[in-house]
Amino acid sequence: MAGNPAQLALGFRKVPWGATMSEIKASEVQQPDHEDEDSLGFNTVLAGLQAQVFYILIEDQLVRAKYIITQEYQNKNSYITAFSTLKEALTSKYGVSGESNIYWNDDLYEDDPTEWGMAISVGHHSRFETWANENTSICLALTGENYDIQLVVEYTGIALRDIESDHRKASLLADL
Repeated sequence: MAGNPAQLALGFRKVPWGATMSEIKASEVQQPDHEDEDSLGFNTVLAGLQAQVFYILIEDQLVRAKYIITQEYQNKNSYITAFSTLKEALTSKYGVSGESNIYWNDDLYEDDPTEWGMAISVGHHSRFETWANENTSICLALTGENYDIQLVVEYTGIALRDIESDHRKASLLADL
């Protein structure tokens, strides 16, 4: 991937991958709006959009983090504009995305761009952009279902990805 590898090596926001909950709290200027054993959440603004930022920890190590855009629009096509704004900002910071995907699960609205936001909200259409290097992967996703649209930017520490996967498997097996 093109872009600034040093930016991706840092982890997420001001903390490196593997940071503890205490280190994350110390890096933030406000108190968390959400806190449990495995996550911290804060209200924030990202590229002018209302959002929540979540840090996901396994065994007190930061493994993944995400921005969930909470900005709401009456015109569902505005979510596509917000997606484009975030894509432009991420491209400016990290370089051209490694992969860009637009999916149509149902072509009902495909020929009418004025209805693409509606198509996303009912799960007919989705968009994804990804960036990665040896330390971090980033996925910008615009998806929807049941007339609800989700716009998310998710960051994953590649070296710690197996920790989360192993934790999920262990939790599943413990329930059997």
